[in-house]
Amino acid sequence: MASHVQTQMEANALLREHGLADAGWHFGWDNARRRGGQCDYGMKRITMSRYLVPAWTEEEVRMTLLHEVAHALAGHAAGHGPEWVRIARALGHSGKRTHDNPVVTAPWIALCPTHGKIGEAHRRGKARACALCYNGTGAWVPITYARNPELAVSAYTR
Repeated sequence: MASHVQTQMEANALLREHGLADAGWHFGWDNARRRGGQCDYGMKRITMSRYLVPAWTEEEVRMTLLHEVAHALAGHAAGHGPEWVRIARALGHSGKRTHDNPVVTAPWIALCPTHGKIGEAHRRGKARACALCYNGTGAWVPITYARNPELAVSAYTR
C-alpha cells in the first residue's frame, strides 16, 4: 500500500528530474473517486486522488505518476497519441492501464419512496425530487439520502 507522504515525495522528485518543477509545475491531492491522476495544464499541476492512492500498490502509484508526467511533457494537444506514448515509454511507463482498483463508491444512496434506490451521490443533495416520478406530470416526490453500506475503498473517511 502506498502512503500519501511517499507518493508526494516521489511526485516532487519526478517533477524536478524532468525539469517540470523549474517550469512552474507542482503536485497536489484531489478528491477524485473515479480517476487516479490528472494533469492540469492551466494550473501546471499534477494531482492524484487522496482516496484511491492508499488502496494502490507502489507500482500502481508510480505508473500513474509517470502517466501524468508524460502528459505534462507532451503537452495538451498530444492527448494519448503517438507523441505521448513515446514520452511515456521513455519515462518507463508500461503503456498499460494504470490501475484496476475499484473506484470509490459514493457514500450516499438517493432513495425515492416509490422507486427505491435511484442512484448514488458523493454529497447529500438539497431538496431534490425524483425525476422518474415527475415524468412531466408536475408530481414532485422528494428523495431522501441514506448512507451507502458498500463503500469500495476503506480509505474513504468522510
